[in-house]
Amino acid sequence: MVRGIVRSGVEVPAGIKVVEIDPRGDPSVCFRVADRSWRIAAGVLEALDLLGF
Repeated sequence: MVRGIVRSGVEVPAGIKVVEIDPRGDPSVCFRVADRSWRIAAGVLEALDLLGF
């Protein structure tokens, strides 16, 4: 399952990932937010709260 791919015409340095393949074969994975992403977002919100934003 292709999860993401760099848009045509975008210049990228050598060695940079340009496509992401998910081997699980579950199409719904492409439309969910991963647990790690939720944790990062929660941390950002907590930092903003502590800073008074």
